[in-house]
Amino acid sequence: MPEKNTVPDANNTIVSVIPKQYRPTLSAEENFLLQINSPYTSPVDTGLKINLIKKWSVEQFRIVRFAVQQTATASFTPEVNTSISPTVSFEVNNMPFDLKVHFSKGDQGMVLTDGLQRMAALQRDLGLNIDGFSDAL
Repeated sequence: MPEKNTVPDANNTIVSVIPKQYRPTLSAEENFLLQINSPYTSPVDTGLKINLIKKWSVEQFRIVRFAVQQTATASFTPEVNTSISPTVSFEVNNMPFDLKVHFSKGDQGMVLTDGLQRMAALQRDLGLNIDGFSDAL
């Protein structure tokens, strides 16, 4: 999501893409993070449980740029930029499972494709409409 100039602006942006049932009321709170896991059963094996984690956050970070001088006597002033960014991220991973179970490459591909399809649906449902995401599958 685009960077914002103030924490309240970033909070307003992130709250606008959080589903209503989870949506908090934010104003000038800093370092906001909401994480929700919606586990599901793998389409390949009912013994494989998959975590589908959604995270909404407002993060502040600094980028420091400096030039490397050719001489030790040259002075420089680093350029410091502070950014405030509303961020939405998705994570798909598996819970521990029986190591005796082996998945073929096709099964592994099916698990990965299913996770990507779920993330594609989530980003559309949230109204993010990320360029190129729907073409990735």
